[in-house]
Amino acid sequence: MLALALPFYERAAASASALLAQSEAAVDASEYVPTIMTQTSLGLGLLLIGLVLIPAGRFLTAQLLDEAPLPRRAFLWTDLAATLMAFLLGQIIVGGLASYLHPDLESLTDLGTVEALALTAGGFLAPAAYVLIAAKMRPGGLEAVGLKAVTPGYRLPFAGLFYVAGLPMFLGLGALSGALMQALDKPMEQEIAVMIQDGMVESPWTIAFFAVVLVPLLEEILFRGLLLELVASSFGRVAGVLVSSAAFAVAHGSASALPIFGLAIILAIVKLRTRSLAAVWFVHALHNGGTIFLLWLTTLIPVSS
Repeated sequence: MLALALPFYERAAASASALLAQSEAAVDASEYVPTIMTQTSLGLGLLLIGLVLIPAGRFLTAQLLDEAPLPRRAFLWTDLAATLMAFLLGQIIVGGLASYLHPDLESLTDLGTVEALALTAGGFLAPAAYVLIAAKMRPGGLEAVGLKAVTPGYRLPFAGLFYVAGLPMFLGLGALSGALMQALDKPMEQEIAVMIQDGMVESPWTIAFFAVVLVPLLEEILFRGLLLELVASSFGRVAGVLVSSAAFAVAHGSASALPIFGLAIILAIVKLRTRSLAAVWFVHALHNGGTIFLLWLTTLIPVSS
């Protein structure tokens, strides 16, 4: 749900930009090239470090877990179709409810932060419920979703250490995404991140519940519990990781697609290695919690107009 705390960096940069604007009437576009080049160089460097640390971290933490069994076919492709239909139904219900409560509403971002997050989570409830019901009915379904542990060992410590090893890759992709968005003169921030940032002052704990606990759980059930397992059991683990990660990135919007894709790769590997929904949920919640903390920090940074 949350990609990178881009508003945090933007707010810090805005304080410096306000001072620069007082002495510069106009800035030529060519002066931004070094900034883009710096972000690109930083991004490539961090990405390289991450690509080294991820396999190294997986090797060094191997003693924490026994070998995970290969994904076996538990779900059907009709389950994916039914989940998509349930998702569309959920979006129709959420949209109808929002329109009923707010007749002049144009988008969920026009609502208060808590109400918008509650409606967003509500849209995920129907498809997630279908996945859990299907998992209960299918042989091996609970193991596929990750509700029945099949990999002995220290799953949560492994998941946390592997996430730390993957952070450079995630941050590198975030820097590359920022350079790309700046080069294309497009906004780099997610609407949901801005909305959460604006609501942190009034309802921090309620926002944290939705953004750190509930929504990550629902997303893990859908993307790593169903989609990853279905594709991996049909076409192999590499295909499962790539397809589920790409779908997860697309669902979060173009402004953060690259870093979200990197995060999704980390989550997919954790899920396949631990075979545990709790472990991958823990990583997702840890990531969102860190982002929420950064967004809260931005409310403490004054920005001159």
